[in-house]
Amino acid sequence: MHRQHILQPRHFPDTALWLKPLGFWLVFVLALSAALVCLNIFFRQAWTEKERLSFPVIQIPMAIATNLGQLLRNRLFWIAFGIVAAIDLVNGLHHFNPAIPEIPIVNAFSFRDYFVERPWDSIRGTSVNLYPFAIGLAFFLPADLAFSCWFFFIFFKLQTVITSAIGVRNLPGFPYIGEQTAGGYPAYVACLLWLICSFQGQWSVVSERNDRGQQASVKRVGRRR
Repeated sequence: MHRQHILQPRHFPDTALWLKPLGFWLVFVLALSAALVCLNIFFRQAWTEKERLSFPVIQIPMAIATNLGQLLRNRLFWIAFGIVAAIDLVNGLHHFNPAIPEIPIVNAFSFRDYFVERPWDSIRGTSVNLYPFAIGLAFFLPADLAFSCWFFFIFFKLQTVITSAIGVRNLPGFPYIGEQTAGGYPAYVACLLWLICSFQGQWSVVSERNDRGQQASVKRVGRRR
């Protein structure tokens, strides 16, 4: 039987069917990108000059762009690169040939076999994942931010354990971890805006003082002349 090629013109959909959604998503993506750029411009001064955030995602690209030679001569960099490359290579070979042993990264450790009694059985589904990229990013995180990640993870798990210990079983989803997380976002945004506004006020005061100082110095130079 003669097969018609899929790339023949009549196999393409009508142009009007895909131009409209394509144009909609193009406008949406451009508007979203512009909004993110505006937010970065608005928060840049406070994040880089006051908070002095480390921006862990940009650390390696910055090192490659500015100190490539020094980075390539770093022995620790090559050791870490070799370990991660070996893990990915072995696990990739295991995917195609299951006879090759796998280095566990996903579900590297599970509490299922250890927490079998109440109330600890409520978190028996918890597992530990050892993603190399996540470990690398956590290395560049500020200590307070890394601590908050660990603290709230353990805090949520303890809520589940306490809920099981006191026998709250008739409320589906209690203690509503997802709802607590969703409620934390507005509070975080409010605190962030408050910090930004306070920083902008302090920065304006400092700028006014600097301008006054420069004007006074110019007047003194003019009088001396």
